[in-house]
Amino acid sequence: MISVLSLIIFLAVIAVLRDRDNSPKQSGQSTRNIGNTRKIGSIEHSSSASRSQVEDYNSRFRRWINSFNYDEDTELALKRRLLELGFKDTAVYHNLYIYLGNDCYSQVDIVVATEVGIIVIEDKNYGGWIFGNGMHEQWTQVMAYGSEKYRFYNPIKQNQQHIKHLRELSEQLNNIPFYSIIVFSGNATLKQIDNIPPRTYVIYKSQLEKTIGQIIISNPHCIYKNKWEIVRLLSEAAKNGLNPMIVENHKRRVSQKYGS
Repeated sequence: MISVLSLIIFLAVIAVLRDRDNSPKQSGQSTRNIGNTRKIGSIEHSSSASRSQVEDYNSRFRRWINSFNYDEDTELALKRRLLELGFKDTAVYHNLYIYLGNDCYSQVDIVVATEVGIIVIEDKNYGGWIFGNGMHEQWTQVMAYGSEKYRFYNPIKQNQQHIKHLRELSEQLNNIPFYSIIVFSGNATLKQIDNIPPRTYVIYKSQLEKTIGQIIISNPHCIYKNKWEIVRLLSEAAKNGLNPMIVENHKRRVSQKYGS
């Protein structure tokens, strides 16, 4: 008998393959705003070598999907949602590991390349009440009606570091506008979030589509001098995320640093 998990994975794979060929059906105001992302979210690649490398990444990604539990990875679910909105595979990258030197990496949840710049998404699957300030080092998670409180590193500052590392990959990336989105995908309530910097958004998962639409329609188009360089750099970082050794070494370093 086929297990429920196997059935979920099978249906998920079919959905991903279907999304490449079919345009999503949407309605209402959000369709008019986000419908443009079918073009905005496209980074074309012309040479045969470029297509081959991108197809290789897509193939690796789909093989990885076959062995993954969707219920345990909200970041992957966010990427699938972006693909459903019309972004192409060459515009959305999940679980990137940017090499920093000395066998160290910076892990980035999701990167989306658009005509107005690069959107970097940090996913937080938290519950409880969330209190934070964009200028503070730590935010607070309040659980059990106030009887339990936990501190966690400011996700705005965390994503600022991710953007810094992405900019350092090339001169072109350093001159492209970046936008930071912090997505709370669990059942958390954002009670009080102050001093949010420009081009930064702290939102619920349900607001992701609207927020990306606002970014795209509210900002001028940027100039990509070499779109294929962007595809190559982001693809390489995403491939690192498919390497078990890189991932495990990174987790070990983070555990040693933060004691978790």
